[in-house]
Amino acid sequence: MECVRQQFPAVSVDANAIVREEGPLRTAAGVSSGLDLALSLVREDMGERIARDVARQLVLFYKRPGGQLQYSRQRELSPAGRSALQSLQRQIIQQPDAEYSVEAMARMVMLERRQLTRLFAKETGLSPARWVEQTRLTIARSLLEDGRKPPKVVAAEAGFGSVRVLRRVFQRHLGVTPAEYRKRFGQRH
Repeated sequence: MECVRQQFPAVSVDANAIVREEGPLRTAAGVSSGLDLALSLVREDMGERIARDVARQLVLFYKRPGGQLQYSRQRELSPAGRSALQSLQRQIIQQPDAEYSVEAMARMVMLERRQLTRLFAKETGLSPARWVEQTRLTIARSLLEDGRKPPKVVAAEAGFGSVRVLRRVFQRHLGVTPAEYRKRFGQRH
């Protein structure tokens, strides 16, 4: 950023802007914000409804709140790694509201806790608890996008147990509340 200011002193640099519009000129802060810029152009050319549909299909926020805060993208829920691990992951995806402590998961696949933790780290790059949390977050995001279920039901079905826990996980991973997420991504019925 400082380099841009030095090389182009006549250019106005806004360090916190995701997308900047000045007359006919449009700029973006980086690769992810390039997607925001593209979405902004879709909105200008095709209208808000189509831009929202495109954002939903690309799993992007229609308009990211705040500055250049980056959101982790929703991944498809697909098991990874060895077959024993995949079987456990499929069970978690199908029943996210069950109890999945590391000890319980280790018993399910007949491994020691440390073995399971090493296997998860090697095969997914995550701890077992982090994988479960991210899976539950993905499920909650999908339920919120559908827009039909109240937050209490979303929290329970995704395995968070309470709206308070759901809210805390959303804030930690996405920097927004579930309500804000639904407002940006939820389907209008």
